[in-house]
Amino acid sequence: MTAEDPVTVLLAIADGREEYARALPEAGPMSDVRAILLTEAAAYRCAARIVSGDRSELWGLLPSWRWTPDMTHGTVGVVPVTE
Repeated sequence: MTAEDPVTVLLAIADGREEYARALPEAGPMSDVRAILLTEAAAYRCAARIVSGDRSELWGLLPSWRWTPDMTHGTVGVVPVTE
């Protein structure tokens, strides 16, 4: 992992959040923390896809009237980030 590759960094962070979450029980007092960690992991994976050029994530994150032409064009022919 290098600081020059933000997609790799974001995916490593997501992996780490998921690893922490797997160590916590699904039920009980720490289940809220587990859910937060999994939500964070999903957000980092989303960010990695956006940074890699896949603008399709923006469809669910922004109202359509806030899309720029670059955002719309960035959804065509993008190779998705593998998780």
